[in-house]
Amino acid sequence: MAQNNNIQWYPGHMGKAINELYDKIQYMDFVMILLDSRIPLSSKNDLLERMACGKNRLYILTKKDLSDPLETEKWIKYFTGKGSCAIAVNLKETGLVNYLNEYTHKFVLKKETNSKRKKIIFTRCRAMVLGIPNVGKSTLINVLSQKKVVLTADKVGMTRNVNMIHTKNFDLVDTPGMLEPSYENKEKAFNLALIGAMNTDVLPVEELCKKCVDFLLKNYHLNFISRFNLLEKECTDFYIVIQAIGRERGFLSKHDEVDMDKTERVILNEFRSGNICNFTLERVEDALPR
Repeated sequence: MAQNNNIQWYPGHMGKAINELYDKIQYMDFVMILLDSRIPLSSKNDLLERMACGKNRLYILTKKDLSDPLETEKWIKYFTGKGSCAIAVNLKETGLVNYLNEYTHKFVLKKETNSKRKKIIFTRCRAMVLGIPNVGKSTLINVLSQKKVVLTADKVGMTRNVNMIHTKNFDLVDTPGMLEPSYENKEKAFNLALIGAMNTDVLPVEELCKKCVDFLLKNYHLNFISRFNLLEKECTDFYIVIQAIGRERGFLSKHDEVDMDKTERVILNEFRSGNICNFTLERVEDALPR
């Protein structure tokens, strides 16, 4: 952690890719910006937003199967209300390619119309896929190309280079997941770590888990206590919660002491996977001027 308390986690391949993006994005007809529907604000990379300034854009809120559906609808209205196209998807859904093509076709048609108006030769549309790590960019490209052209995995850093992929309707530029070089807003960094977009080793597991537990007790109380068989009287203090869950799950040492670290990591893993509940960490109200 830097002396100015900014949280930094910026692998070398990201810096290299940024330079490539600056060179290529000027030739793109539109961009698809992927956001995690559980943290639409924190997964919105300000650097990528500035790079895409002036480009037609489609915001794709991924992992809607893991987010709170009521909050996701509010976020779609928020982005469309600012003049952008926005949709929410589960990238594992059958028939998703047709749904996505309804929106991408608008950009292709716009370029065709402009080419005719200017009396220039129409060339294939080019699009760039942008987003933070582990948001679903590679899966989206496989869906649009209707074949497995890039590797996917539920971990950070699978894509490391800028690659061109041909789909039926347009050409796609795949990019590595991009985090900002540092985060002055510690809350944003915690949100990224909570959903697994940032390496959790950058942040203290205990502090991260406390954020998670406090959020669940405040917003999804019944789901949380039901998942871990907690009593209401055990929910008054973070330490008591961890002790109760550790004993319930049998995470004990030889001396009958709860393995705090293991218990905290299990809570975080079950939170990310959606085993506790569908959740949205950020509300539209967080994005509105105060």
